Amino acid sequence: MQSPHVSLEEYNKLKVRCNDLEAEIVRLKKTPTREKELADALEIALRRNELFEKRKRRASHLQEEDKVKIVKLIKKEFGISEELLKSKMRDARISFARNIAIYLFYNRAGMTATTIARFLGRDHSTVISNLRTIERGIQDKDWHVLEAIKKITF
Repeated sequence: MQSPHVSLEEYNKLKVRCNDLEAEIVRLKKTPTREKELADALEIALRRNELFEKRKRRASHLQEEDKVKIVKLIKKEFGISEELLKSKMRDARISFARNIAIYLFYNRAGMTATTIARFLGRDHSTVISNLRTIERGIQDKDWHVLEAIKKITF
Protein backbone atom coordinates (compact mmCIF):
# COMPACT_ATOMS: atom_id res chain seq x y z
CA MET A 1 0.00 0.00 0.00
CA GLN A 2 1.50 3.32 -1.03
CA SER A 3 1.30 6.18 1.44
CA PRO A 4 0.81 9.75 0.24
CA HIS A 5 3.94 11.88 0.15
CA VAL A 6 4.55 15.54 -0.44
CA SER A 7 6.68 16.67 -3.35
CA LEU A 8 10.25 17.80 -2.80
CA GLU A 9 9.21 21.36 -3.65
CA GLU A 10 6.41 21.31 -1.04
CA TYR A 11 8.79 19.79 1.50
CA ASN A 12 11.36 22.52 0.90
CA LYS A 13 8.66 25.21 1.27
CA LEU A 14 7.60 23.64 4.58
CA LYS A 15 11.22 23.54 5.75
CA VAL A 16 11.68 27.24 4.93
CA ARG A 17 8.42 28.01 6.73
CA CYS A 18 9.64 26.02 9.78
CA ASN A 19 12.82 28.09 9.87
CA ASP A 20 10.76 31.28 9.63
CA LEU A 21 8.52 30.08 12.46
CA GLU A 22 11.52 29.26 14.65
CA ALA A 23 12.92 32.76 14.12
CA GLU A 24 9.51 34.26 14.89
CA ILE A 25 9.25 32.21 18.10
CA VAL A 26 12.62 33.49 19.30
CA ARG A 27 11.61 37.08 18.51
CA LEU A 28 8.21 36.81 20.20
CA LYS A 29 9.58 35.19 23.36
CA LYS A 30 11.58 38.34 23.98
CA THR A 31 8.41 40.47 24.06
CA PRO A 32 5.55 41.00 26.60
CA THR A 33 2.79 38.53 27.48
CA ARG A 34 0.29 38.68 24.57
CA GLU A 35 3.06 37.96 22.15
CA LYS A 36 4.27 35.13 24.39
CA GLU A 37 0.89 33.48 23.89
CA LEU A 38 1.39 33.80 20.15
CA ALA A 39 4.89 32.38 20.48
CA ASP A 40 3.47 29.39 22.34
CA ALA A 41 0.91 28.88 19.58
CA LEU A 42 3.65 29.06 16.96
CA GLU A 43 5.73 26.58 18.93
CA ILE A 44 2.80 24.16 18.94
CA ALA A 45 2.44 24.58 15.18
CA LEU A 46 6.15 23.93 14.77
CA ARG A 47 5.95 20.74 16.84
CA ARG A 48 3.05 19.52 14.71
CA ASN A 49 5.15 20.22 11.65
CA GLU A 50 8.02 18.21 13.15
CA LEU A 51 5.61 15.30 13.72
CA PHE A 52 4.57 15.59 10.08
CA GLU A 53 8.21 15.33 9.00
CA LYS A 54 8.75 12.34 11.29
CA ARG A 55 5.75 10.55 9.80
CA LYS A 56 6.94 11.42 6.30
CA ARG A 57 10.32 9.80 6.93
CA ARG A 58 8.86 6.51 8.09
CA ALA A 59 9.19 3.84 5.45
CA SER A 60 5.93 2.40 4.14
CA HIS A 61 7.07 -1.19 4.76
CA LEU A 62 7.48 -0.40 8.46
CA GLN A 63 3.98 1.07 8.46
CA GLU A 64 2.69 -2.14 6.90
CA GLU A 65 4.43 -4.29 9.54
CA ASP A 66 3.12 -2.09 12.34
CA LYS A 67 -0.37 -2.14 10.83
CA VAL A 68 -0.39 -5.94 10.83
CA LYS A 69 0.84 -6.00 14.47
CA ILE A 70 -1.84 -3.52 15.55
CA VAL A 71 -4.62 -5.48 13.83
CA LYS A 72 -3.41 -8.67 15.55
CA LEU A 73 -3.25 -6.95 18.94
CA ILE A 74 -6.75 -5.48 18.50
CA LYS A 75 -8.04 -8.94 17.60
CA LYS A 76 -6.33 -10.45 20.66
CA GLU A 77 -7.47 -7.74 23.11
CA PHE A 78 -10.99 -7.02 21.83
CA GLY A 79 -11.83 -10.10 19.75
CA ILE A 80 -12.42 -7.84 16.72
CA SER A 81 -11.21 -9.13 13.36
CA GLU A 82 -9.80 -6.97 10.57
CA GLU A 83 -13.09 -7.42 8.70
CA LEU A 84 -15.05 -6.02 11.65
CA LEU A 85 -12.59 -3.12 12.01
CA LYS A 86 -13.24 -2.27 8.37
CA SER A 87 -16.98 -2.85 8.62
CA LYS A 88 -19.59 -0.11 8.85
CA MET A 89 -20.94 -1.58 12.11
CA ARG A 90 -21.35 1.02 14.87
CA ASP A 91 -21.65 -1.32 17.83
CA ALA A 92 -19.97 0.36 20.83
CA ARG A 93 -17.44 -2.45 21.34
CA ILE A 94 -16.42 -2.45 17.67
CA SER A 95 -16.32 1.34 17.45
CA PHE A 96 -14.14 1.60 20.55
CA ALA A 97 -11.71 -1.02 19.21
CA ARG A 98 -11.65 0.79 15.85
CA ASN A 99 -10.90 4.11 17.58
CA ILE A 100 -8.05 2.55 19.57
CA ALA A 101 -6.70 1.02 16.35
CA ILE A 102 -6.85 4.42 14.63
CA TYR A 103 -4.96 6.00 17.53
CA LEU A 104 -2.28 3.30 17.35
CA PHE A 105 -2.05 3.47 13.55
CA TYR A 106 -1.50 7.22 13.78
CA ASN A 107 0.77 7.45 16.84
CA ARG A 108 2.66 4.14 16.83
CA ALA A 109 2.78 3.24 13.12
CA GLY A 110 3.11 6.84 11.92
CA MET A 111 0.35 6.43 9.35
CA THR A 112 -1.42 9.52 8.03
CA ALA A 113 -5.16 10.02 8.49
CA THR A 114 -5.61 9.54 4.74
CA THR A 115 -3.72 6.22 4.76
CA ILE A 116 -5.72 4.98 7.76
CA ALA A 117 -8.96 6.08 6.08
CA ARG A 118 -8.12 4.13 2.92
CA PHE A 119 -7.26 1.04 4.96
CA LEU A 120 -10.49 1.18 6.97
CA GLY A 121 -12.71 2.30 4.07
CA ARG A 122 -13.61 5.60 5.69
CA ASP A 123 -13.25 9.31 5.07
CA HIS A 124 -10.12 10.96 6.50
CA SER A 125 -12.26 13.42 8.47
CA THR A 126 -13.92 10.48 10.24
CA VAL A 127 -10.48 9.14 11.14
CA ILE A 128 -9.45 12.55 12.51
CA SER A 129 -12.65 12.76 14.56
CA ASN A 130 -12.10 9.27 16.00
CA LEU A 131 -8.48 10.11 16.75
CA ARG A 132 -9.54 13.23 18.65
CA THR A 133 -12.05 11.18 20.65
CA ILE A 134 -9.27 8.93 21.94
CA GLU A 135 -6.93 11.88 22.52
CA ARG A 136 -9.66 13.55 24.62
CA GLY A 137 -10.04 10.33 26.59
CA ILE A 138 -6.31 10.31 27.29
CA GLN A 139 -6.33 13.99 28.23
CA ASP A 140 -9.34 13.49 30.53
CA LYS A 141 -7.64 10.41 32.03
CA ASP A 142 -10.50 8.10 31.00
CA TRP A 143 -9.45 4.79 32.58
CA HIS A 144 -11.18 2.76 29.84
CA VAL A 145 -9.08 4.44 27.13
CA LEU A 146 -5.88 4.44 29.16
CA GLU A 147 -6.20 0.75 30.04
CA ALA A 148 -6.91 -0.23 26.43
CA ILE A 149 -3.85 1.62 25.14
CA LYS A 150 -1.70 0.32 27.99
CA LYS A 151 -2.65 -3.28 27.21
CA ILE A 152 -1.95 -2.90 23.50
CA THR A 153 1.73 -2.09 23.33
CA PHE A 154 4.39 -3.39 21.03
